[in-house]
Amino acid sequence: MAPLFDFEAPAESTEVPVDYREGGLPPVTLGETYLSPRGVRYKLIHKLGQGAYATVWLASLVDGRGKALRQFRALKFQKATKYVLRLIDHFSIRSLNGVHEVIVTPVHGPPLQEIAEFCWDESTSSAGLPRSVMKRLARELLLALDYLKTSGVVHADIYPGNMAATIPALDGKSEDEVMQLYGEPSAAIVKCYNESKLGAMGHSVPKVVYESGSLLDKVVDDGHIIADFSLQLIDFGQGTFLAWSSVLGIEIGLLTAAWA
Repeated sequence: MAPLFDFEAPAESTEVPVDYREGGLPPVTLGETYLSPRGVRYKLIHKLGQGAYATVWLASLVDGRGKALRQFRALKFQKATKYVLRLIDHFSIRSLNGVHEVIVTPVHGPPLQEIAEFCWDESTSSAGLPRSVMKRLARELLLALDYLKTSGVVHADIYPGNMAATIPALDGKSEDEVMQLYGEPSAAIVKCYNESKLGAMGHSVPKVVYESGSLLDKVVDDGHIIADFSLQLIDFGQGTFLAWSSVLGIEIGLLTAAWA
């Protein structure tokens, strides 16, 4: 049986279109602007990634006239759900697929899992992060976990894919300068084999999906790490609190704090 959807190349790093359904992902696209309850406007200029429960987009902060403010954030559009952690900002949007929480965070670099795949450890003549880097990152991870413990928070999904590299701040750059770093967005058109069987779902799926941009080439070149970076724990989608009383009054956005 032919699959319900097919993509025009390139489409190797896009989400699965069947996730765009009731209770699923919101069909967002580049160029859209979202206004948070705090009055901050976020314009989507690139896609950064996707996972089982969300898509992540690079957003430029703009004023009421659409003028870029030279500040950038990562927006995580989650599947329709009731429970999310608040970071820099937080708001909800409604689509045909439900009500979706949008989490605004600092923009981070590629995950360590991806970096390690392109690294070579000369001390062991094997693929992976050099031991010296691993030791430093292990220390930073322990500091992060200690911070979470004292804040009464459990991450619950710690693995290299949820440990990201820090990147130099994008704020202060123009949108064109940021786009030069990430490259132009690449779109794949969504096509349906059996439109007669698609029904209402056809209205809940975007016309195009986007490949993810990455700054991997700014971190690794020819197997060698070419930029200093620290570790940040990301994606608290499965996180929980040990005790509500221990986190009252703290700013949850500090969960992704950079350490010295």
